Amino acid sequence: MQNQMTRETVFSQELIGKKVIIAESTNPSQVGLSGKIIDETKALLVISDERGNVFRVLKNTVTIKLEGDSHLLRGTSLSKRPEERIKG
Repeated sequence: MQNQMTRETVFSQELIGKKVIIAESTNPSQVGLSGKIIDETKALLVISDERGNVFRVLKNTVTIKLEGDSHLLRGTSLSKRPEERIKG
């Protein structure tokens, strides 16, 4: 039996300014959190909700859905620095 590995596609677009919702998370209190991404690091997404509350979310613990897109993005596919991810 051969060990099969799946490779995740890296999301190569800018995320800052996009509206998102947390679809899945290892932290149940983050599921359903929505807002605009205001900053991004290698490991974090910084999200501001409608009331101006700011949340820091670890990328490798969440799956997000971009507003206007039906696809889910695993945070692990975003785990590069934004400038490295966009370059490819």
